[in-house]
Amino acid sequence: MSDFVIENGVLIKYTGKDENVVIPEGVTTIGFTAFIDSNLITVSIPQSVSKIEACAFSCSNLEEIKIPESVTEIGERAFINCKNLKRVFLPSHLEAFGKEVFENCSKMLEIHCNGKTFGILDGETKDNLAILWLTDRATFDKDQVAAIEKYIGRTGKRLILLISGDNGEAASKLLSCCKIKLEDLDILISKYNDGKYSGILAALLDYKNRCYSVQEEEALAKEKLEKDLGIKELTLSDFKKIFKFKEADGAICINGYKGNDSFVEIPAFIDGKPVKSIHDKALQGLKEVTTIILPEGITDIGKNAFSGCGITDITLPGSIETIGNGAFSGCALERIEIPNNTISLGWYVFNGCDLLKEVILPESLQEIGCYAFLFCEALENIVLPNGIKKIGTEAFANCCNLANVILPDSPAKIGNGIFTNCEKLEEIVIPKNIKLLDSYAFSGCNKLKKVTFKGTKTKIGTNIFSSCSDVEIHAPAGSYAETYAKENNIPFVAE
Repeated sequence: MSDFVIENGVLIKYTGKDENVVIPEGVTTIGFTAFIDSNLITVSIPQSVSKIEACAFSCSNLEEIKIPESVTEIGERAFINCKNLKRVFLPSHLEAFGKEVFENCSKMLEIHCNGKTFGILDGETKDNLAILWLTDRATFDKDQVAAIEKYIGRTGKRLILLISGDNGEAASKLLSCCKIKLEDLDILISKYNDGKYSGILAALLDYKNRCYSVQEEEALAKEKLEKDLGIKELTLSDFKKIFKFKEADGAICINGYKGNDSFVEIPAFIDGKPVKSIHDKALQGLKEVTTIILPEGITDIGKNAFSGCGITDITLPGSIETIGNGAFSGCALERIEIPNNTISLGWYVFNGCDLLKEVILPESLQEIGCYAFLFCEALENIVLPNGIKKIGTEAFANCCNLANVILPDSPAKIGNGIFTNCEKLEEIVIPKNIKLLDSYAFSGCNKLKKVTFKGTKTKIGTNIFSSCSDVEIHAPAGSYAETYAKENNIPFVAE
């Protein structure tokens, strides 16, 4: 029990090092990031658990997990970055299933439920598992239909992708349980009009004939043409067809996007009122969206606002002040410049952006959240501004190509494991105003050869150079770094 931090039935953190773990009976919730970066290979979950929170497991060694029938809720990204996960056994009747639960997991992942085995189909299964095990049923009862309607949201155009093979009957059953917009339906028809899926295509055409008239099709085509040619000024009614939004204190907050374009331009004003913020999860998981234009005036981007999108290009306006937890996690961005007005980046903000090669941070930035750039595997250089006050735990962990780092010359608080597993990092300078270099800072940086401490009083945490067999410390004679080097048998050079 000493390895578990438990409060009021919530497993807050597992602190042990075991590979095979049994969670104590009586735990009701596995909390946010409870097992992140643990050595877990297998885990036994008791029947007392009813909820698994977001990012509860992010364990690269985890291979198999059986989730008991008592669990009714699984939070978003619960198993993110479990790259060795091969088998998952799900309970039969989940009531809540978050987005991207199996993001960045093995492509060979098998999902078992109700005696059936499902693989990852077209990469979409991870976002729609809540309805996956319903697709082969002969009939749907009232609760099952409600579950489909609840979880489909605006993923109707992806729903058919969950059907394995040319199963027209399953397609008809699913189509009978949901309303798919005409423009999304046309995309589906185009996708399956290749001679390989005659059963599904027939189901789609039948659905279209029953649900939409020729007049509706013509009206939609005309409206799209006017919009594309820029000859139609969008009215409040038009905006309501494209975006979900709400007004508060004379400003607009964007809550969602209803369209299917790859290019999305957020308006500066709606009905004469300024757009000030993007709400939590507003465009989450929209893989078809590759470009987003944000207007000047937006100050806040909410949690997971664009996570899992196919974004390759975005320009952030200078008015941005805060970017929330996970806002761009899992996106296809290759470059990002944070504007000069921004003061904070949230937890996991760019986590899993494995194409992100260049990041420019402003002098205004005061805080970088925990795991902010976790698994940004293409990132090569980072310059941290001098105004920064706090850098969270493992902010740049597993950035395996990160080779050049400039730390701020300020009394910034640096969290545990900031550069864990940065395998290309060979040399780094610790400025004199850094008061503490916390535990595991360079753990797994196996090519690290030279660490230069400019100050005499910088404290050094435990296991800071774990797996760094060739490291050499350079620092002023009589400094704390010299004492640390001698106590830990690390070569020391006085400078």
